[in-house]
Amino acid sequence: PSACVVHLDIDNFYCAVEAADEPRLRGVPLAVTQGNAGGFVALSAEAKAAGLRKGDGVGEGGRRNIPALVAMASIGIAEARRRVPELVVRPMRVERYRQVASSVLALLRRWGRVEKTSYDDFYVDVTAAAAAAAAAAVGVGGAGVRVWRSDGPPLASGGGQELAPDLSAACSVAQEMRAAVLAELQLPSSAGVARNKLAARLLSAAAKPAGELKGGLAAVADASAAAFLRSRRLLTIPGLQQKRGRALAEALSHLARHAEARQAGGGTGGGAGGVDGGSPGFGPCSTSSLTLGDALSVGRAELARLVGEAEAAELLRLGEGGCDGGVVERGPARSISAEVSFPPTSDAARHAETLRGLAATLLRRCAADGRPPRR
Repeated sequence: PSACVVHLDIDNFYCAVEAADEPRLRGVPLAVTQGNAGGFVALSAEAKAAGLRKGDGVGEGGRRNIPALVAMASIGIAEARRRVPELVVRPMRVERYRQVASSVLALLRRWGRVEKTSYDDFYVDVTAAAAAAAAAAVGVGGAGVRVWRSDGPPLASGGGQELAPDLSAACSVAQEMRAAVLAELQLPSSAGVARNKLAARLLSAAAKPAGELKGGLAAVADASAAAFLRSRRLLTIPGLQQKRGRALAEALSHLARHAEARQAGGGTGGGAGGVDGGSPGFGPCSTSSLTLGDALSVGRAELARLVGEAEAAELLRLGEGGCDGGVVERGPARSISAEVSFPPTSDAARHAETLRGLAATLLRRCAADGRPPRR
């Protein structure tokens, strides 16, 4: 049978764990901070709605000297509390987050092979479970799923009737997962269902409370999968979210400006850009709004000139909805570590106390792991 992949993402993971452990924090603005004047690393939905952002809460030195924080006009914790008096701030608890992530992983294995890529990101291969449900006509219908369509409103709400039977059954499986994670671990989540990991991941992002779809569960029909991927913004695609994607977006933006200037000067061709030297399929715009489809619209030859043959081939494969290798369950960690962040200090006593605590934590983790050390 064709693959059915669920990507499940815990919503606001750090804050969700804090609220699960301390229920009175539910529904209030909550921020999790690094504890080293490094600012907020996670915010609850209520904190985001109040206008707080990741990058706020940073110490004065960082706000003054780090370009990204200067550009966003980052505010300190004192100002954040002034603007949001009910704000609750909690320090990161890395060990606790590891424990909860392991619990989520164990729970999801009930439905199939699981690939954990971070504390809050999980791919689940539900091909067998979905095929069995579809064959038995059990759980087929996909109630509550929002299906992305290329021939109608781009993000339409409805049941799973537009989906193949196994994908529709996979949506029901995804709903079971979300319900179990919420009931057993008190963690809200969003999920995407598709034939491959990339599409499922991008769908789960769209299904989040702040996403374009909302609703918690999204899927895409086979006939629309390539169109869905082409509609995604370049800088949201895994692998293109950092320097690699920004460089491509800048090159495409420059190409569009060059084409506009050429047309304004009366030129019709002979320069860079588009098929047969014409204009790209988009005009000058912000790099953050460029999509995978925009990149592919310039044609393979121009794309290869901008990023090289191998990169162009990879982008074309993504735009065709190509396979990404499937769900691969990861083995045990190859190394075990313990770490903590705190502001720069020359306090030797604090250094020693911190090292003792880290050593104790590391020994506990090694004992829990149970494997003999390897040289």
